[in-house]
Amino acid sequence: MFTPLNQKKLVNVSIVALKKFGRRYELGVYPNKLYEYRNGMATPLNEILLTDTVYRSVSKGEIAGQGDLELFCKPHEEIVREILDNGHEQKSEATRIYEQEKTEREIIEILRNKVTKEGRHLNEASLREAINKVHNIYIGNSKKQSQEVLAKLEKMGFDRVGIKVSVDMNGKVTDFVRKNGEIHDGYVVIRSECFPKFKEMCKEEKVNYLILRREEPEDEEIC
Repeated sequence: MFTPLNQKKLVNVSIVALKKFGRRYELGVYPNKLYEYRNGMATPLNEILLTDTVYRSVSKGEIAGQGDLELFCKPHEEIVREILDNGHEQKSEATRIYEQEKTEREIIEILRNKVTKEGRHLNEASLREAINKVHNIYIGNSKKQSQEVLAKLEKMGFDRVGIKVSVDMNGKVTDFVRKNGEIHDGYVVIRSECFPKFKEMCKEEKVNYLILRREEPEDEEIC
């Protein structure tokens, strides 16, 4: 139970609050597990909750009365899930740091096989340093941010990893590849950002193509 004497335990805990029936219901939760739960990961309640007790005020240690809970007309576990699903999270500093770092990791994971420098992949530390030079990471939407970062990195001399394709060449395909990639003996390499247009063109032209793999840079990483 939380009491004014042990409130320091709240440092790494977020509070989820739901206002309903003219009352306030709160749960103490672990921020990283709540984030996973709300993003569709199967997470047991006992890993999310500091305790399954429902509070009027977590910080004051005031527990919700039985009469307050009976207004839900449902079992205790379903009450807890309703609060988790619909309540407002009062984010702690630990929560914000966790979500910020998670977004950064997701962006790095997306970009690590899509960007090179001088024909070589970057290791994680070098890629993180490059990202932080061109972009202020914000919480959420890592896919959108990775595209923004990639465009900025290109302007700094980094290269996108192309997509290696075997394709039946005609005049239109040849023109497209010359503008948006490279022609090699038996295959072409399309810049990854141009590949959606390439697919659309092949469909319109009724041209067959086969993705071989991404064009592999040298295995050595830039440190």
